[in-house]
Amino acid sequence: MRVLIVAPSVPDLPALATNTEIDAIAPEHDTDIVSGDVSQLRLMSRAERQHYDVIHFLAHGSESGVHLTDGIMPPKDLAQLARHTRAKLIFLNACSSTIPGQYLVDNGIPAVIVQNRDVNDKDAVRIAAYFYNELTVNNSDLRKAYDVANPHDGTLSWLSNGNYRDMLTGEVAGLKKGFVLLTAAVIGHVVLTAGLWLYLVLH
Repeated sequence: MRVLIVAPSVPDLPALATNTEIDAIAPEHDTDIVSGDVSQLRLMSRAERQHYDVIHFLAHGSESGVHLTDGIMPPKDLAQLARHTRAKLIFLNACSSTIPGQYLVDNGIPAVIVQNRDVNDKDAVRIAAYFYNELTVNNSDLRKAYDVANPHDGTLSWLSNGNYRDMLTGEVAGLKKGFVLLTAAVIGHVVLTAGLWLYLVLH
């Protein structure tokens, strides 16, 4: 499993447990690490002509994107990076990254793992360690690894084009069921009305 780890230091924001999280990921995988002073230009240059299975962001996040050293990398640029590297998964191990993650899958990125709210360093490192360890024992099955690592407390989410289609299919199925029930109700009403009319005519 080829993994790009992005771990920027950000002025005026608390330092993260960067080394601990990198140590939890790197030993078991073919990793490329961009850490410290990480500008968007440096990141894009490092990823030039490279292909990765996973891009892992170990960073501060917000609804606007992921914080790099020189500012916030917005979702549209994250999507460009993912497409350029042909990544199968973007792991946004960053606080409140649901909105950027949803943008990515809405724009063709196969899958994204996001943190739905603020998360402390200890929990972020633990989740990452579980996920990447499971990849080594589950034949690099990304979804199975997520299912094991997910604490099921509402913190973590798996977003994918498949999930979106499943939701849409569910809505269509619900509409079909509603239409069938409505049709049955209308037919029943018509039959009842016709029967009542015949009764009145004959009597």
